[in-house]
Order: sequence, then C-alpha cells, then structure tokens
Amino acid sequence: MIPIVQMKGMGDFMDNVELGKRIKEARIAKKMTQSEVVGNFITRNMLSQIESGSASPSIKTLEYIANKLDIPINELIPNEEQPDIVANTGEFTSYEYDMLVTFVKAKKHFIKGEYSESIKLLESLTGSTGKAEDFSNEIMYDEICSLLSVSYYMQTSHPGTDNAVMIAYAKKAIEYSTKGIYASTERKTKSMLLLEELLNKQFNL
Repeated sequence: MIPIVQMKGMGDFMDNVELGKRIKEARIAKKMTQSEVVGNFITRNMLSQIESGSASPSIKTLEYIANKLDIPINELIPNEEQPDIVANTGEFTSYEYDMLVTFVKAKKHFIKGEYSESIKLLESLTGSTGKAEDFSNEIMYDEICSLLSVSYYMQTSHPGTDNAVMIAYAKKAIEYSTKGIYASTERKTKSMLLLEELLNKQFNL
C-alpha cells in the first residue's frame, strides 16, 4: 500500500483572476451579456463572481461556459496552469494510484487541446473491451467517463481526422456522456447531432 493522493480542485491550481479575465474578455468579444451566457445552468451572480476572480468554476461549469461562448476550453485556461496531485493521509493500492496519475496526465493533455493524447491515456484505463460497464467498479470510473466523452467530442473537430474515425468517436462520446455521476444530457444531445451530421457527410445525404 502507498499513501493516498488527492487531486487539487480547479480553484486550487488555477489563477482565478486570470481565468475570470479570460472568460469576461471572451464574453465581451462575443457581445453577450452575463444573463445570455448563464442561461439556466448557473446564476448571473455566480458568473459575475467567476469573472471577478472571487469564485472558481468546476470543470463542468467551465465546459458549459466554453460551449456557450463557442470557444475551446483550453483557450480559457492559462497554459502554465496544470492539474497536480498532492500527498494526503490514508492508503491507496498501487493500481489505484497509477490510475489516478494516468488520469491527471490525460487531463493535462486535454487542457492543452491535445485530445488524441488524452483519449489514448484514458482508453488505457477502460480495460481490454473499452466498454464502460466493464470498469464501472474502478475508483475513477465517473471522472474517466466524463473526460472521455468530452475528449472524443472535441477530437472530432481536430483537423485531419478521418470522417470514419470521427463517426466512431462521436458514437463513443454518446456512450460515455450517459455514464457515471457526471452524465450530461446536453453533451449527449450535442454528440448525437454531431453523429447525424457526420453520417450524412459519409453517405452524401
């Protein structure tokens, strides 16, 4: 057994002031009001706090804001800011520790916009079949499913990706968007619309 580790949250490793500044600048550039950005997902007051640097958004909230502003999430995150792991008390198996470290590495690649690298690392954690139900008992199941679904979706827009590969990724994005405690109906819907678009392109419909 080895010491347990705990991932720092978004607010722990990111410069909230810089992040808030980037979100505000992106919103103004899109000529959107705070109310138009928040919709029914978060309150306008919360967005105001995020933009001022007094509050830190979760990954899910940051993903939502990036989608509303129609920009890649990595454009909002300062390049020098990276997830980290810190020692804590308790015990963790070496297998679980390795899984956590691999996940953090995948998250770093995702933040940089290196979605294919993120996918490779995350897929190494899903088992030989790659099916969500086959690793549902793993400690990082919910986080892996969530980041995988977003990584698959984002990779479909990467220049040079073959259409057949994009279709496969879109299908996987749909599958993983429905798994775990971070399942997202919005992400599933977007992935389904993307899949329909790719299939129409594939068959010249």
